[in-house]
Amino acid sequence: MAIKNISAINLHMFKKIATFSISIILSFLISIFSLEAKEAKSLGRFPIDCSLTVDQKRKKCWEAASKLENGKRVCYAGIEPQKSKGKYTKRGPVFLLITHRPAEKSLNVVSIQFGYSFNKGTEVTAKIGDAQFTLFTHKGYAFAYDQKTDKKLVNSMIKGVKMVVEGVSSRGTKTRDIFSLSGFTAAYKAINKECKVK
Repeated sequence: MAIKNISAINLHMFKKIATFSISIILSFLISIFSLEAKEAKSLGRFPIDCSLTVDQKRKKCWEAASKLENGKRVCYAGIEPQKSKGKYTKRGPVFLLITHRPAEKSLNVVSIQFGYSFNKGTEVTAKIGDAQFTLFTHKGYAFAYDQKTDKKLVNSMIKGVKMVVEGVSSRGTKTRDIFSLSGFTAAYKAINKECKVK
């Protein structure tokens, strides 16, 4: 890989980490547990037959929402895993998010919270059908290396049925999370419309 490309990737990674907001995570967690998110605007739960009254159905629901950060509109869609595997006794919240920040020209940013911390330099894999993606990690989160990969991930999510994500914690614990992609396309269209993304 050319040095120029490496520098571009490193810059993209830095920008993702710098703009990644804990407030988006908190708003998402509030919405999935049916608490009032004062600053967030709900754009719906998908698929349309999704119900929060049954735990297994709740974990299949895509939540779409938007909020203002420093006066700028941010739109995001997220979901908890349908299934999680791993020999762990305690683990934090796990979820998959797609975020638009049009004012910063940051679109289709895919991020995954793993519920544990990683060793520095650790990578994780995300599989959708026959497509496989390698993501970099920062603390307890994973991101695509560049915008092109983000877009490929989103396109695969639109066409796919499920995303299987595998990682290894800083303690050496292997995990495997399965995210349903049912309802993703509708949730994605909702955040596109709200943030005026074509």
